[in-house]
Amino acid sequence: MEEFIKDAKDASRENDTLTSYDKEWETKLWGREEGREEGIEETKINIAKNMLKKGMEISLISEITDLSEEDIKDIKSKE
Repeated sequence: MEEFIKDAKDASRENDTLTSYDKEWETKLWGREEGREEGIEETKINIAKNMLKKGMEISLISEITDLSEEDIKDIKSKE
């Protein structure tokens, strides 16, 4: 993210307004994508927590959520 911000700032110093706009737009799109990925991961973790509370097997939770068994064990240890 820092790289994109730096690129956007560098582009804004240039005389080419379109280049600056393109870099700004690219930064916003990248940020949105990163936010979506974080949201998906958070949702998987919450689902895994609920499944653990129901006593489901770690291997099944891993299969359903696409989280590794190690990640699920880590989640379980923090509960």
